Amino acid sequence: MSLLRQAVGPERLPDAGSGGYRLTGIETDWQRFRQLTSEADGADPVEACRLRFDALGLVRGEPFAGVEGYRWALDEHLATEMTVSVVTLARRLTEDLANLGDLPGAERAARMGLRASRHEQTLSEDLARVVVAGGDATAISRLWRDLSETLGSEAVGRMKATVGVA
Repeated sequence: MSLLRQAVGPERLPDAGSGGYRLTGIETDWQRFRQLTSEADGADPVEACRLRFDALGLVRGEPFAGVEGYRWALDEHLATEMTVSVVTLARRLTEDLANLGDLPGAERAARMGLRASRHEQTLSEDLARVVVAGGDATAISRLWRDLSETLGSEAVGRMKATVGVA
């Protein structure tokens, strides 16, 4: 902790004493994600889409994947809460953009959400609906191949039936 105090400064990390440590003035991506999501809920539709894209832009992968020392995040279900929030936001944005006829934007939103949970079935189905609606046979074929690698061919077969593709 003393090395950390030297790095961030004693004004941000004073001696803990008996009360423990609390960092101030430092924002996490998770805090920013939640702030953007909240702002989007009160914004006009165009601004809401922009804010939701900004929030999804903070997602770089599955929460806490590949990092050591964050067992508490799993024990406290924070990683699950984060994943569910990202997927929910991505599904909402995907649906909103698809309803507005912005299929490229909807596809982008779904793919951004899948960064947090690449095995997420419902978001993968949303992505499939958007790509199929776009009608590009090459893109559709590539999507089925990619999803088969991620989810397995059985799951993709069921997804095709759900999406309405023979």
